Amino acid sequence: MADGALRRLFWRVVDTVDYWLMQAKFHIVDAVCGPEPPTPADEMREANRERLREAFPRALPEGRDRC
Repeated sequence: MADGALRRLFWRVVDTVDYWLMQAKFHIVDAVCGPEPPTPADEMREANRERLREAFPRALPEGRDRC
């Protein structure tokens, strides 16, 4: 019984360490290469937000429209 629990704990720790190493790699790549260019979906989303800001200025105050 303890063997199974130790095996699960071991792989959980390995998975967590792997996750944080990958996050560190992504952070380094972003720092060196800069952010990704916006996709067409990003541009469309921003245009939609801008139209909503113009239509409902009090409902979406500047800077508060993102989650």
